[in-house]
Amino acid sequence: MLPPAASAPEAPSGAALVRGIKTELKRIGCLSGEVDEHWSTPQTKSSIARFIRIARLTNTPDLPTPGFLDELRRAQGRICPLECGARQVEKDGRCVAKICPTGHHLAADGSCLTTAKPKPARQTAAKPPRGGGGRRCFSVGGQSFCE
Repeated sequence: MLPPAASAPEAPSGAALVRGIKTELKRIGCLSGEVDEHWSTPQTKSSIARFIRIARLTNTPDLPTPGFLDELRRAQGRICPLECGARQVEKDGRCVAKICPTGHHLAADGSCLTTAKPKPARQTAAKPPRGGGGRRCFSVGGQSFCE
């Protein structure tokens, strides 16, 4: 009697196939969103297009296929570079908030600008006392004097 033939594992299909593709896209850095079973989302399409462009492949799959999943599984390491916002920097493979040195603040474009120093208070003339008949008064060293 012959032993039963080992059957090849079945390729995933449907929602499992989409989740498998998205898991691989996330592993190689091309998907930043959630791994779910939705194929036709703008985020999924842009992630696939990004991988196709960077990996220099010629065909973009319209539908999820086991062959595309295999292509993703063959990719080694991060394929898609990390893209941080203007106010972020890459640190240990993640985007983190950029920190400016003391005396600077972070501008909307991500540059560090010198923080303006507050202007010293101006010395102002004191108001004349009531009934002063237009006398001119001034303040020096915290004391008021009138002419």
